[in-house]
Amino acid sequence: SGTGNKLAICFHGFGTYANTFDWIAHHVPDHTFIAFDLPFHGLTQWNEQEISADELIRVMDLCPDVTGREFALVGFSMGGRISLSILEKIPSRISRLILLAPDGLHLNRWYWFATQTRAGNRVFHHVMHKPEKFVKLVRKAGNFHLVNKGVLKFIDRYMDDENMRVQVYKVWTAFRSFRPNLQKIISLVKQRNIPVTMIYGKFDNIIPFS
Repeated sequence: SGTGNKLAICFHGFGTYANTFDWIAHHVPDHTFIAFDLPFHGLTQWNEQEISADELIRVMDLCPDVTGREFALVGFSMGGRISLSILEKIPSRISRLILLAPDGLHLNRWYWFATQTRAGNRVFHHVMHKPEKFVKLVRKAGNFHLVNKGVLKFIDRYMDDENMRVQVYKVWTAFRSFRPNLQKIISLVKQRNIPVTMIYGKFDNIIPFS
């Protein structure tokens, strides 16, 4: 989107698409915005179980408008974690970083257990394919205010749809190697004086500002 001389590359969140960012070009006329449908989203066909930051950078550089250029990174939700990982890999090419309700700034223990351990991944696979007992347990816990509203919204939005559950499993597993080293990233940002903007939703229970 757009025709500006400067370049911005955008990464969407789970369950959204590259066109999430189409509107932004109208408000930033000096930039061209390039966004990709991530694996298991939109029109992208991805035949592997996983993808690494290095692989994603190679895919990005297949685009003639991106190859070897400096660019701004814009990441929404899961795309925030992806953007952080890319900055960590190629900081010399990043002109600025914009994070919108970003994942990746805090360790989610459930996500770590589900994606970084063999036992956790087996449990995760089982829950995503046979969710009935898990959903019942979480909703009962919600009645006693033992689970926050964000988790209950996640259950209501994703767990009743088999295709959505399968997508959650595939996407979480595919991006499990994206584990940004925040101390290293902070050091790189300071060293290279990379401007960073973080935007959060005031009532966001999934990724609150903290």
